[in-house]
Amino acid sequence: MMSWRISSNIIRHTIATIPMKFESCSLKSRALEALQSESRDGSVLSAFSSSGQFLFLTDKSDDNSKGTEFFVEFPLNEETPKSLDLSFVLYSIGRTFFEGIWKTRATLDGETLLPTGSWETLCEDFDEDYAFFERSIPLTGGRRFSRRFFFAYHESLLLVFDEYSGTSFDRKNAPAWNCQSFFPIEATVDALEDSEAREITFRRRIVSESVADAPNAKKAKKPGKILSEEELLIEELYSADPIESEIFETLARIFPFNLPEWKADASQGNLRLKKRPFGLDLSVKRDGGVATSSLLIDLNARRAGRRCSWRPLTVGEKMKVVDENSAVGRKIQLGREQYVLYVSTSPRPEIRSIVSRNLLSDFMFGKFTAKNGVNPIVDVTIEEE
Repeated sequence: MMSWRISSNIIRHTIATIPMKFESCSLKSRALEALQSESRDGSVLSAFSSSGQFLFLTDKSDDNSKGTEFFVEFPLNEETPKSLDLSFVLYSIGRTFFEGIWKTRATLDGETLLPTGSWETLCEDFDEDYAFFERSIPLTGGRRFSRRFFFAYHESLLLVFDEYSGTSFDRKNAPAWNCQSFFPIEATVDALEDSEAREITFRRRIVSESVADAPNAKKAKKPGKILSEEELLIEELYSADPIESEIFETLARIFPFNLPEWKADASQGNLRLKKRPFGLDLSVKRDGGVATSSLLIDLNARRAGRRCSWRPLTVGEKMKVVDENSAVGRKIQLGREQYVLYVSTSPRPEIRSIVSRNLLSDFMFGKFTAKNGVNPIVDVTIEEE
C-alpha cells in the first residue's frame, strides 16, 4: 500500500467559525455554510469539508482583506458521478474571474472514459504558506483520473494539474488520449489571447475606448524615483509595453503549463479563448500510457503585466531521459522570478533528477535561483507501508 507524505508538517485542522458576510453566490454560500460548523488551526486558511463536497482555497486572512478565494464543489462521498464536471468559482482582488461548470472530457482510442466509482482524497495539506490537495477517481476500463490543486499564497500562484493514467496494457501499447477541459469565464472579464504565445491575460480597461483612440491618448506617466541605467534596462526587459499599460491594467495571466509556449511550435494540444460560451478551452492529445493537462494562474497583478517565458525541463532517471509516462518537469519565468514544477506520473516512486536536484517525489513545486537552485515550496513524497 502506498501513502503520501508532505515534507513539511501536516497540520490537522478543522474550520473555525467563518463570517457569513459574502456576495450572493450559491456555490460560495453552500461551501461556507458547510465549513462553518467545523474548526481549524488559526493560521490555516484553506480547507476541505468533512462531507467530501467542498474545497476552499484562499490566501485571505479575514473577510475584509484583498486576495483570492477558490471554491470547488465535488459530488458527495461514496457517490459515483456521471461525469468529471465540477462546479467552481474563482475570486481575486474583489472580482470574479471564473464561475460555472468546469467541464472535463476524455477519450482513449475514441472510447469515452466515464467515472466508475467515487472521488477519493489522496493527499491534503493546508499549511500557513500554501495549500496542496489531490483527489482521484476511477474511470472506464481500469483507468484513473487525478486532479492536483496547489496554491502558493506568498507567490500568488494557483496551479491545477490533471493526470489521466492508463493501465499497464496502455503503457505498453500507447493508445491515443484526447482530453479537454473548459473553464467558464465571468462575462465582465476582459480576456485577451496572445497572438504568438499560448497564454491568456485577464485585464481591466483604465482609459475609455474613445480616449484611448484619440491622437493624444498617450499620457505622461506619473513621476517616480530616478532609476539608474541598470535599473532602466531591467525595467525595460521585464515590464509590459508602456503604451498598452497606460490603457489597460493587468489583473492575472494564465498559462497551459503542459504545452509549449509558442503557438508556432508543434504541439498536441492548445489553450484558446472561446466566445460562446465564454471561457477557456484547454485540449491535450497524446499517444502513451499517461496524459497530463495543467493550468497555472498568476494572480499577482503587478507581476502578471511583465514579460514571461516557460519551457519543459529534462527529467533524468538512471542516467537516461524519461518522458511523460514517467514524469513531467516544467520551468517558468515570471518577471524576475523563476519557478520549477516536477510531477511523477509513474505507478511507483523512483529517484529522478531535475535541474541538478535529485527527487523521490510525487509532486514538487519550488522557486529557482541561479545561486541556490530549486528551493521547494511543497514537496510531496511517496512512502511504502
